[in-house]
Amino acid sequence: MMTSATAQVELMNQANPYYKGVCHIALAQEGHCRLDEVLLGTDSHMAMLELLANLLLELATLMQVLYWALASSSSRFVNACFTGIVASLDALVKEFLSASNEEKKAIFSWIVGEADQLKGSTARYGKIYLKATKSFMEKGADYAKNEMERLQRMLNKSICPAKATKFTLKKNILSTFA
Repeated sequence: MMTSATAQVELMNQANPYYKGVCHIALAQEGHCRLDEVLLGTDSHMAMLELLANLLLELATLMQVLYWALASSSSRFVNACFTGIVASLDALVKEFLSASNEEKKAIFSWIVGEADQLKGSTARYGKIYLKATKSFMEKGADYAKNEMERLQRMLNKSICPAKATKFTLKKNILSTFA
């Protein structure tokens, strides 16, 4: 005795010998899709227009979530990559890193002079350059790498946005020393 589902399949096979079953199952069974593909198909239960409308609704929702995430942290997210970098001090730090111990002292005085001339927000960056250069001379070549790792561990924790901006700024400047 056949069940109603089996009877329907038999009836369909008699009416259409090419019938393989519901498309989203048959396509996979026949090997028409791979694990790394997205396959869109419909059957008699859903019109293609309804499928596309649902897909567009999901994409619109995803875009709203991404926009909200980016907008809420835009000052850190968008500007975080190069904030704090001062080209003139960056060039002096590169010179400092390749210099001998005696030359480092002279270049440090140039960095002090250059930092003193900075105005506005760049003056704050200059102070970070000075502190980093002084710590580099006192603590050795591993200072920048170790400090960047420490800052990254703190950034990975839940901290207030002001602290995150400060740590990112310092990390950006320290990247010149690494």
